[in-house]
Amino acid sequence: MKVCIDASLVLKLFINEPLSEDISNLWESWVLERVERIAPSFFSIEIISALRKLGKRGLINPDIEKSAVEIFVREFLPTIRIYDVNSELLRRAWEISKELDFMHVYDAIYIVLAEREGCTFWTADSKLYKACKREFPFLRFIT
Repeated sequence: MKVCIDASLVLKLFINEPLSEDISNLWESWVLERVERIAPSFFSIEIISALRKLGKRGLINPDIEKSAVEIFVREFLPTIRIYDVNSELLRRAWEISKELDFMHVYDAIYIVLAEREGCTFWTADSKLYKACKREFPFLRFIT
């Protein structure tokens, strides 16, 4: 079994926010059940950028920011299968973005990757989930 995961989901493993505990439990179950976690190639950039943004805004202290980056790079990233974003994914993501009137294509890349790999796509982005759940029934929101 495999699941596609986005940055909004994984980021909550590093900062204490609503849903963080539920996501941590879900992650642990995936590890125990040996569920393959997949993401597009820009996923790690989104995680590191979000941590930097939180640090710059003073929402997390510098030590927590540095620790989160190290833990992500050393312990989490090696457990996630990263897929290159190719022309096929880009074209389909653009189509979905047009159909659903998204401004950003990168959200649709996750959907396309899950669609292509025949797996569920897990997100902690409620706006994305609400916008796409009817058209893409393999989308899951942590509850």
